[in-house]
Order: sequence, then C-alpha cells, then structure tokens
Amino acid sequence: MSVQENFNIVFNSRGVNAIDKTNLNAVKYFVNWGSILPKKFKKFNTQFIFKSENTGIALTDNGFVNMDFGKVNVYDGYSNYQNLGIVYPVAVQQTSTTFNYFYNSTNNDNNNFYMDYPVNQVITVNLKKFDGTGMSMPTGTPGALTANSLNYVLILNLTGIEDDEV
Repeated sequence: MSVQENFNIVFNSRGVNAIDKTNLNAVKYFVNWGSILPKKFKKFNTQFIFKSENTGIALTDNGFVNMDFGKVNVYDGYSNYQNLGIVYPVAVQQTSTTFNYFYNSTNNDNNNFYMDYPVNQVITVNLKKFDGTGMSMPTGTPGALTANSLNYVLILNLTGIEDDEV
C-alpha cells in the first residue's frame, strides 16, 4: 500500500477564483485541476466542510451543497446526483439576548463520496434548500432575505486512490 496523497481545494466566495458571484446561492469558480491534482489518480475519496459568515439575523434553512464536477459517484438511492451533502444553520449565543448565526457542515456531518478526476474547469457551488430552491441568506436587515449576502468557504479534501486500490 502506498502513502496516501491528500489535496485541499478551497472555494471561497470572496476568492480570486470566484468568477461569478452575483448570486451567492450559485457561485461559479474557475479551477485548473491539472495544476492541483496529479493525473496519476483517476478517482478520489472526497469529503467537504462548509462555513458561512456570521450574521445577527436568524437563519432557518437546512439544505444541500450541490456541485457539478463532471462525474461524481453520489447517488440518491435511484440515480447519480450532484448534492454532495447537507449544510445547516447554527446559533451561537453572544449575550443573554443576542445570537450570531452561520451555516455550517463539518466532516462528521456527511459521508465521504467518490469522484472521478474532475472534467469541468468551471464549477458552480449551489446552495439549495431540501425542496430545491435557493437558501435564504440575510442581508443584514431583519426580515430581508436575499441570495446575495453571506459569503462562505467550502473546503474539499480529496484523497487520491491508486488504480490498484479501486
């Protein structure tokens, strides 16, 4: 058995590789996979973590992180789909009467999944409620919800799988 090779890829909605962030529920990123991942791997065991910025406005939506890499072996029990895992709101008490909220997903919240070497260089990170609509993200004004407010970081951890391990 060879030494595992791990790669972390950061999708930061404020990052320089975010090429279209007019809607934070569907941010497009450019990723030059060939400069990050060795071609010797055909498959990767993948996990992700997610955290949005804090806000003082209550967040209530649970949802999915959805990405299209070209081919990902994630299934809903019937067919291949692009929902990688869940994200959920977290409330942190600041004082006896105030809270901060953020969306979160740790590496303990979702199962690992397998993906082939990515083929799409433009990746869209979609944040969707369980019903498929965009997640609500507050703008800073109580009651005003829009998709253009809470920035986030999503980190993919990919572990290369040697051909003899498949």
